[in-house]
Amino acid sequence: MLFIGVCCTEYDFDKNLRGLAESITSIKKAFSNEVFIFGVIQKKESSKFSPSSIILKSIFNEYIITHEFGVSCSRNKIIEKALFYKDSFGINSLLFHDSSIRWNDRASNFIFANRKKPVYVKFKYCKNHENKAYRIALQKKDDRFETINILTNTYVGSYLLDINSIKDIRFNENFGPGEKTEYKSGEDVLFLNAYFNRNGIKKIKTCPSTFLFHPSRPTDYSKHLLYAKGQGRVFRLLLTEHFNYYYLYRFALFLSNGLLRCILCKKNSFTILKERLIGFLKG
Repeated sequence: MLFIGVCCTEYDFDKNLRGLAESITSIKKAFSNEVFIFGVIQKKESSKFSPSSIILKSIFNEYIITHEFGVSCSRNKIIEKALFYKDSFGINSLLFHDSSIRWNDRASNFIFANRKKPVYVKFKYCKNHENKAYRIALQKKDDRFETINILTNTYVGSYLLDINSIKDIRFNENFGPGEKTEYKSGEDVLFLNAYFNRNGIKKIKTCPSTFLFHPSRPTDYSKHLLYAKGQGRVFRLLLTEHFNYYYLYRFALFLSNGLLRCILCKKNSFTILKERLIGFLKG
C-alpha cells in the first residue's frame, strides 16, 4: 500500500482544495485505491479556519491540525505515522504531497508501474494547473535509469520512497519553511542525500516526457532571497560532511551565478549573494 503524506498551511489547504483532491484522485486511481492518505494541516491558534470534517474526511483517511508551523516538522510527523501503520496496513511506499503540487494520470501510472524500484517524476513550473499542458498526456516511451542528482532534482515530493529504507532518516527541523527555522530552504536536499547515501542507491528510474506540476515562482526573486541563506548552508554541510568534486563544482557555479546576477544588476542580487555567503560561512 502507498502512504501519501500531505502537509500544508490552513491557507494553502483552502486555496488548493479542489486541485489537491483531483491530484490525489489521480494517484488513487493508478494504485487501485490501495492508498492511505494522512494530512498535517498547520493552523494558527488565533485563526478562525475551521473546515468541516466532511471535507477533510473526503480527502484524508486520517489528519491532524497542528499549531507548529514548519514543513520539516510536519513531514517528520508523516514519517512517524507511516512507520506506525507500516505493518498493520502493509505500507511499503511513501509519497510526500504538497497542496499546490499536481499529479496527472500519466505521472501517477508511471510511479505505480515502477513502484518496486527507485523512481521519481520530474516537475515543471506551471502558472496554471488547469491549462492545456496539464491535461495533455504525452505518448512517448522514454523511460530510463539515470544517476541520482539531488542538486538538480531537489523536490522530495518527486520521489517514491521505500518505507523500509527510511529507517531513522528524518528531516532537519532547522531547515525549510517555518516559523522557527533558521534556514528557509535545503530540507529536501539534506533528506534525500541521507536517504540515497545510507541505502547505497546510485541510479533511479525516470521518464523525461512525464511530469508533475509545480506553481511558478514569483518573478520578483523574493523566493530566491528567502532561500538564499539555506542554500549556502546546505553547500557547507555537503562539502564538509559528504565532500566530492561534483559538489565543489556545483558550489562554484552557485557562487558564479550570484556574482553574474550582481553584475547584471538583477533585483535583490547583492542581498541574495550576501545571504548565500552568510549561510555558507556561519560557524
